[in-house]
Amino acid sequence: MLALVDSEAGPLPEAVQQALRQLGVTLWAAAQNQAHAPLLTLEAERDDALRHASQAATEVDRLTEELDTVTKQLTAANRSIATHKERLAAMESRLHEQELRIGERNLELERIAAQNVELTRALAAAVSADDSAS
Repeated sequence: MLALVDSEAGPLPEAVQQALRQLGVTLWAAAQNQAHAPLLTLEAERDDALRHASQAATEVDRLTEELDTVTKQLTAANRSIATHKERLAAMESRLHEQELRIGERNLELERIAAQNVELTRALAAAVSADDSAS
């Protein structure tokens, strides 16, 4: 082991040398810790990033399941809408047929009303002629 010497006073007392050696060891250990500190920081940051990525993946899975559920509901709703549209088209077709029949009946009623007017005039003319003849 090396002895520590003061250039003016000569060799330092053993206790001082021991204290300086201990200080050197402490400084060396501190330097080692400083060298490892960035690595530890990077590892902690990596662990945080992995934890956040895992949480994000879990959230993506949850949202994917929710999207699948909503997609299934929309598909069922679209099928229901299509069925109702078909029913509505059939009802509209029947309604149109009924409107045509009602239109035909109205024309028939108008023809009968016109005949009634003619018959009423003819009857009135016959009654008037009968009254004139008597």
